[in-house]
Amino acid sequence: MDFSALLAKEIAKKKAQAAAVTNLKTESADGPGQKPKSYVRKAELEELREKEYRKEQEAKQAAARKRQLEQELEHEREKENEAKRLKRRGNDGSNSNKSETERSDSEIIARLEELNEPTSVPGESEKGRKNRLARIEKKLELQERLRKEEEEDARTDPTIVPQDIKDNEPKVYIQMRVYIKQLLRKWELYLEQNQEETKSIYKEASKDIEILLGHLRNKSLSKQIFPSLATLLYYLQTKKFRDANDTYIQLSIGNVAWPIGVIGVAIHERSAQSKITGIHNTSSEGSVQIAHIMSDDETRRWLTAVKRLITFCEKTSKTSSVTD
Repeated sequence: MDFSALLAKEIAKKKAQAAAVTNLKTESADGPGQKPKSYVRKAELEELREKEYRKEQEAKQAAARKRQLEQELEHEREKENEAKRLKRRGNDGSNSNKSETERSDSEIIARLEELNEPTSVPGESEKGRKNRLARIEKKLELQERLRKEEEEDARTDPTIVPQDIKDNEPKVYIQMRVYIKQLLRKWELYLEQNQEETKSIYKEASKDIEILLGHLRNKSLSKQIFPSLATLLYYLQTKKFRDANDTYIQLSIGNVAWPIGVIGVAIHERSAQSKITGIHNTSSEGSVQIAHIMSDDETRRWLTAVKRLITFCEKTSKTSSVTD
C-alpha cells in the first residue's frame, strides 16, 4: 500500500473540510462587511458533512455504474464472439453441429445410426429422440474436448517463467491448468501409497478445483486474480512455500485497508463498511481492488482447494527431505 499517497489524500481532504468550514463561517456572518463568526453551529457542521457524504456517494455510484456498463459491454462482446464461433463451426458441414430445429426426423435417425445408437426407444416421441441425440452429441463433444486437452497437456511444459505472467497470458493459463492437474495426480498417488491418510480432503479439493480449471480452460480469471495465482503456482514449483503462502493471503483477503476497532454509526458508516467489503475501492488505474474475494462462494471453494494444494506440497517436500 502506498502510505505516502494515502497520507497526502487524507491531508487534502482535511484541508478541503477546513476551507468549507471557513466558508461556512463567512456565509453565516451577520451582514456584508461583518467579521465572520468564530464558531459554527453543530447543525450547520452536520449539514456540511451530510453534503460531503452525499457528494462522495454520488461519485462512487457513478463509478459503479460505469463499471457495470463496461462489464455489460464486455459480456455483449463475449456473446457476439461466441455466436461467431458457433456460426463458423456450423459452416464446417458437420451434422453434429446442426441445430435441432434444422433437422428432420429422418436426419436424426440417420445420425443415430451413424453413431451406432438405437434409432428408437419404446415409448419415445420424436421430441424425445431429438433430446436423446442432443445429449449423446454433447457427451461426444465433451469427450473430444478432453482428448484434445490431454494431448495439449502432454505437449506443455508446466514450468512457469515469471516474465510470461506479464507477456504471455495464454501460455501461462495452459501451464497453470497442467500443473494443477499434475499436483492432483501426485496427491492421488500419495494417498494410494499411504493408506492411513484420509481421502476426504483430497476428494473435496479435487471437486472444488474443477471450478478453477474451468476458468483456466476459458481463460476467464479477472485481471486482479490471474497474476497472483500464477505467481503463487510459480512459488510452489520453485518450493518457495513461505512466498506461496504470503501470495495466497494477499490473494484471498486482498491489500485494501481493513479498519481496526468498531465501525462508527455516524453518517460515514457505509463508507467504513465499504472498506471491509472492498466495494467502491478503486486503484489508480480504475480497477476494483477486491478486499475479500472469498465472499463469493465459488471463488472461496477453489481458493480453499488451492490452499490445500499448498499444504500438500509443503508436506511432501518435508517428507522427501527427511527421506533424503
